[in-house]
Amino acid sequence: MSQQIRLNRQDAARLQALAEQILHHDGAESAAAERLLDVVSAALLTDEAPEHASLHSTVTFASAGTAQTITLVEPGDVDPGAARISVLAPVGLALLGRKPDDESEVALPSGRTGKIRIVAVTQPATDTCAVP
Repeated sequence: MSQQIRLNRQDAARLQALAEQILHHDGAESAAAERLLDVVSAALLTDEAPEHASLHSTVTFASAGTAQTITLVEPGDVDPGAARISVLAPVGLALLGRKPDDESEVALPSGRTGKIRIVAVTQPATDTCAVP
């Protein structure tokens, strides 16, 4: 069974711009930015993808029997103490565009890879109040 990566068009454009900005400035995160471009180009783009992990999604995943919950954010919004992890981090790239029950490989600091399984994806609440 194929595990199609899906992103909404708005997030895909934002992620592509982020990756291109990093590559243009030849930042330390260039390799991650290239991987992010690969994820975006491989993704099926939709108007909405509420069940798939994207920017600002809260994602619960399991690895080796241990569950962890994080929120995917842009690099400038990282806060490890609050479990706010960059989409450019290896786990962020592994989760991006995935839905519950998908499995993905994540690059480990040792250079090896590990498997993670997505347990749940929650999107941030949207403000539905009308602006006067």
